[in-house]
Amino acid sequence: RDTLAKNPESFLAHNNLGAMLTRRGDYAEAEEHIREAMRIKPNFVDAVVNMGKVREAQGDIGDAYKYYLKAAQMNPTYAPALNGLGAMYGAKGDLIAAEKQFEEAVRCDPSLVSARINLATIYLQRNDNAAAIAELESAIRYQPDSRPAQDSLVQAYATAGQFEAAGKLLESMVSENPDSVDLLGSLGMMWANQKDYANAISYFDRIL
Repeated sequence: RDTLAKNPESFLAHNNLGAMLTRRGDYAEAEEHIREAMRIKPNFVDAVVNMGKVREAQGDIGDAYKYYLKAAQMNPTYAPALNGLGAMYGAKGDLIAAEKQFEEAVRCDPSLVSARINLATIYLQRNDNAAAIAELESAIRYQPDSRPAQDSLVQAYATAGQFEAAGKLLESMVSENPDSVDLLGSLGMMWANQKDYANAISYFDRIL
């Protein structure tokens, strides 16, 4: 905001502020700034992707698809655009097209953790647990502190019956967030489902 007060034509400031406002849920103001970024610099693909994100956040899948597609046409190797496009295909139920876009996004940018998580979700839906686990383990190698990747990997381990691996990962997450009720509850439920009630009770006691 300080930058824009000094330079109202800063497309980067408009775009970055719009992205932050989207994450905060202030969608109307976010759109204003992202549209300004697009007006000032029409070929700025990141702003087009961010417009897709803000429309997606508001549940307008059709409009979001339009912006992600435009961004992908502007730059066919821009991974965030491909990832967003894949998410829209997934929302429409076209999992084959979604998978193709996620795979292409990962190929273009192997470090894009959100694309790897989305791809792993597709694998889990078709019961390919091994592929999902491999994808999520790769995601965590790129971004070890990604909570979405960690949560998805715990789910994938548990789905595959690898409860020891799931427990170790949850334990490492708890060691970094010792007061997280969600994580302690997940560990408690995991042990309870395996009928290890003593361990389960110890985690529920910690929550209390």
